[in-house]
Amino acid sequence: MLGLRTFCLLGALVGGGLAGAGPLAAQTVTPEHGRDARAPDRDDIVVTGRNESYLADRAISTRDGGTLFDTPQSVQVLTEQLLRDQRADTFSALANLPSVRNSAPVNFDGVRVQVRGFFAPTALDGLLSKVGNGPAANLGPDLTGIDRIELLLGPASLLFGNSSPGGTINFISRQPEARPGYFLTTTIGAFDLYRVEADLTGPIDPQSQLAYRLSASFRDQGSFLEGANTRNSVITPAASVNLGDRTRLTVEGSYRLLELDRQNFGLPARGTILPNPNGRIPRERNVNTGGVDVEQYRIGFRFAHEIDPDWSIRSSFRFVTTAYDVREAELPGALEADGRTLPRFPFDAFDRYAEYQMQTTVRGKFATGAIQHNVTAGLDLSHSTADFLFLDFAASAPIDVFTPSLGAPRGPAGGQFDAGNKLRELGIFVQDRIGLGQRLDLVLGGRYDIFDQVDRDRVAATRTAQSGSAFSPRIGLLYRARDLLSFYANYSKSFQPQIGRSVTGAPFRPTRGEQVELGAKLGLTKQLMGNFAIYQITQTNVATPDPDNIGFSVLDGAQRSRGIEVSMTGEVTPGWHVQASYAYLDARVTRSTESAVRGQQVLRTSPHSASLWSNYEVQTGPLKGLGFGGGVYVVDRRPVTSANTLFVPGYTSIDAVLSYRVRHWRLAINAKNLTDSFAFDAFGASRVTYGTPRTIEATLSVDF
Repeated sequence: MLGLRTFCLLGALVGGGLAGAGPLAAQTVTPEHGRDARAPDRDDIVVTGRNESYLADRAISTRDGGTLFDTPQSVQVLTEQLLRDQRADTFSALANLPSVRNSAPVNFDGVRVQVRGFFAPTALDGLLSKVGNGPAANLGPDLTGIDRIELLLGPASLLFGNSSPGGTINFISRQPEARPGYFLTTTIGAFDLYRVEADLTGPIDPQSQLAYRLSASFRDQGSFLEGANTRNSVITPAASVNLGDRTRLTVEGSYRLLELDRQNFGLPARGTILPNPNGRIPRERNVNTGGVDVEQYRIGFRFAHEIDPDWSIRSSFRFVTTAYDVREAELPGALEADGRTLPRFPFDAFDRYAEYQMQTTVRGKFATGAIQHNVTAGLDLSHSTADFLFLDFAASAPIDVFTPSLGAPRGPAGGQFDAGNKLRELGIFVQDRIGLGQRLDLVLGGRYDIFDQVDRDRVAATRTAQSGSAFSPRIGLLYRARDLLSFYANYSKSFQPQIGRSVTGAPFRPTRGEQVELGAKLGLTKQLMGNFAIYQITQTNVATPDPDNIGFSVLDGAQRSRGIEVSMTGEVTPGWHVQASYAYLDARVTRSTESAVRGQQVLRTSPHSASLWSNYEVQTGPLKGLGFGGGVYVVDRRPVTSANTLFVPGYTSIDAVLSYRVRHWRLAINAKNLTDSFAFDAFGASRVTYGTPRTIEATLSVDF
């Protein structure tokens, strides 16, 4: 496609862009209002220390430098302090976010996340992972090197291009700082957990023009599941240099190795969430004997330059390669009529992913008479490849799921799936935040993307290709009723390319998402903020089975998501921090060629979910440094089948923490699922998974 090649060359010459407010964005806890709050600041040059609040003032993900209070969109941020207090990993952290459901089972390789009812890949520092389930952005349970997690709710194609209409989860990495800082921690806990982590930063030269950061961790943990074990090694080095007073260059890399013994693929519904005449299948049962190894390398750079007090430019580039290997694994089949006999289907899989991404963002402010403008414009370029090799074997000998005898040799090799795809995208966007006086902001923006995608089936020797374009507008209006109260409305669209074929051979158009959202942001105090949002999202051009031609699809599917979200974050009194949210979600399949599916609740979505985490640390007196808190997480039942004939039950989980801090040292005891409640997830009727039972962990850390 000539146009795409031309723009790709332009993107390579211009360089990449940094999706955000800069590599060293400052976080404050006091909302700022008025004209200065909407102006580009020097947050991409100034180095700041660790934020010890649950409340963030800004999010890098918005890319315009504005405060969250002045952003006409629902945005949630999980700060570093919250993640440390909870001793959170990737999976448990997401439970704090409204309208977010992670359906990945225990002992899995990465997130399988839905936002407002739509599956969503994750991003790292504003660069959205376009392949697989987002392995380039997130891999394994550990948040090593991650400063905070940001969630933009609703379509974000203006900022990210090809993305989910439900929202985008953006992991923000820690950056080098000129001020020395050292954080060391070790954790021991249930199921033979042992984890160590180090995070070191500081200047390299006496003038503090060069700085470094090194985050590394090693985790070795067993499981309540038979034979399951996780080993995760992470190292993320970075170095930055000041190229003058207004320019900064950061080079960063990452290496991750995730090893899973006997990864959990689930159990039949009968005996877990449905009655079985033989009783409940033991919670610890694991019918898979194979393992998974995932290895990833990442390298990139960030460049930030302040042209003058009003204008700045930021650029970034990232290359990621990931190898995903599954050996000697077995998927469970459907339980036979006796309620005991379980067939298993052995397979091997070898996947390879690679991504090149570049971004450039220019931000500036100017005035036309009495009207103020805060303009953000950018160019994004990405090239991703994915290759899949799946080998299946004749079924292994069935086992008795209640008294299994594992280790039977697998049958002879059967068929194989050998395929790959390639996706190239270029996007250009511009957004103007228009200040119409001190109380009213109008946000107007649009993005134009062009893409081409190729899908190859090497076994069938077929090639499916498509190219296209999409325009994604965004309109937002924000009114500041008073200093700590604002109301907003927004309209936005999204798109996602999809590979498929109709019986006529016509290429599929991208899915299109469209959202209308109304909301309010209220400061109960300057340190305690509340958010309210009500929205409707529709997605069209969804591929569904062709009722007249088996093996083909038609673009006759649609989904609608409606919901309400309420959240509160911040500090109630000095030392007392809270993070709370509630979400009501009505996600339905509104159009499908399958009559049993039309009108049904979308798979794995929860109509009601809520979370509350509160932590208090004594500030004065003889008990100074003593901390205690806990959390409650409530999730409603979720459908396992598209026709809603089977549901996993809802659950309530309670966590608790007791800690003591003295000078630079902190000892914490975290208890998770304190009441040992049963929580289930499911990929299907034969792949139901138990949640983790009660666990207790002890963490000793030093921070100086």
